[in-house]
Amino acid sequence: MSIPTHISDVLGCSADLSEDDFRNYVDSLNGDRTPWFLAGEAAKEALVKAIFQGDARLVAHAVPYELEDAPDARYYIATESGSYAYSLIYFGSSCSSSDDFPTAALVELAGAWPGLPDVLTSAPDPGPAGNALPEVATPAGVGEIPVALRGRALILRRGVAENSPSHLNIHPVLLALAGLRVVVDPIRDPQWTECNSVELDASGLVHRPEMMSGNLLQEALCETRPRWRFVALYRVFESAYLLAVRDAFMDTFFSNPKAATDKTKKALEAEVNQFEEVVKLHQLQSYFEAVTAEVDALPANEFLQAVRRDIAPPNRPPVAWETGVAIIYKLRCSIVHAGQKSVIFDRYPDGNVALIALTPLLEKAVLALLGLRVD
Repeated sequence: MSIPTHISDVLGCSADLSEDDFRNYVDSLNGDRTPWFLAGEAAKEALVKAIFQGDARLVAHAVPYELEDAPDARYYIATESGSYAYSLIYFGSSCSSSDDFPTAALVELAGAWPGLPDVLTSAPDPGPAGNALPEVATPAGVGEIPVALRGRALILRRGVAENSPSHLNIHPVLLALAGLRVVVDPIRDPQWTECNSVELDASGLVHRPEMMSGNLLQEALCETRPRWRFVALYRVFESAYLLAVRDAFMDTFFSNPKAATDKTKKALEAEVNQFEEVVKLHQLQSYFEAVTAEVDALPANEFLQAVRRDIAPPNRPPVAWETGVAIIYKLRCSIVHAGQKSVIFDRYPDGNVALIALTPLLEKAVLALLGLRVD
């Protein structure tokens, strides 16, 4: 077994050394020729075994997500049936030397070095296969962690280099468990924050304390991720149609309690129908016609087109505003529900793009529903 060129070049040794000779050579290393992660005897031995004993080698995968800044190093390990399965090594933004990591993390980095040539000189980048590490101008063989690695993460495991879906599925799980947040482009503040005055409709829902309008609008304002801003806005409509169901029940209960109860039960079982009733009651059809038009203007958005296909065709020619209501309802379901057969938001990489496009339309509809006209 020859020593990989990228290792022999950094360490300054022949690529043809035997296992024992290489072990002795590595043990004698000190100073500028010692990579930062070969700080102890255990790490050096892990490197020897990874080169000369194939089953000791670890595969390192560069996490393809941009992470929120976290200054401290993190090391997280996952086991299956009590045996090592994965580990996560995060290079905190303030990490500078091997002292920032536990020995186990250094041992694993040493074991992965044969298959990760640029760990000394590069920042992890997903590349086309999820493993490419582009070269940067950072000297190799230094005792400090390269600046380009800081704020990035590696997932390590034993096995072949290919990244199967079953392995890749675990990577975001480990990031979450280790407390590392993936950066999601925030949605802009609601449009109403750009205005300086509001006209209150004297009979608007904003005056109904049961609506809790202030709490709902505050929640929407505070949510910066597109999916949760969308859900927060949808809750305003949800509150409105629940209030409408309650009002209808109270109006007829004493005159015909059984009929009122039966009607309420049916209304609660058909949420989208009740949504439509609220839209008609408050004359908001034009806002949902705009939703349908916007979806039609985004034919390349896979998420929106999947939602559109998931809407059951009506028994008559479709009405644009009713389609818009159904789209908003299905979007909400795709976010809050899980499963395999329905349209699920998390499966579509262009889901955020869709919500960013439609949320301003929902914001306008919410203001009109509450009886608010901002200027």
